[in-house]
Amino acid sequence: MNLLFTITFSLVFNSITGYENYFYDHAAAACVDTIADCATWVTLCNQNPPIPMMDGCKKTCNDCPVVTTLAPCNDVSSNCAALSLCANPLYKPLMIKNCKKFCNFCNLPDPTTVQPQTTTVSTVPCEDQVGGSGPNSCRGMVAYCTNPTYRPMMKKECPK
Repeated sequence: MNLLFTITFSLVFNSITGYENYFYDHAAAACVDTIADCATWVTLCNQNPPIPMMDGCKKTCNDCPVVTTLAPCNDVSSNCAALSLCANPLYKPLMIKNCKKFCNFCNLPDPTTVQPQTTTVSTVPCEDQVGGSGPNSCRGMVAYCTNPTYRPMMKKECPK
């Protein structure tokens, strides 16, 4: 019965409005009414199953797509590729903050800011936490000691 009503109504509607090929015209994605007298047919907006021709009354039927704008994903630092630290868990918070795009961390939240902790001076010898001699070692990253973005991390990991 519902299908019969839909087909009959569609034929009558098409003959009245002149939208013979309306069922094939789904290109109108914007939130506008493409049919002139949608207000006349407003009671048909919420039919179940939906009446395909009501696609032409998106504005009247409040059936507009919701557009979501994503925040841009950019790198703060210009040397993300040179660092090559995306997969290093020790540097992950820093890389999330400064190299989101390069490391493909766009969907991760920024690390939370941690309150500074009280530091106690001890007599433990000053040793670098990251050893070796490669580009990711403390020796290879000595230039980052003077960079304000990396200075806190370098003080902690490469104090020597």
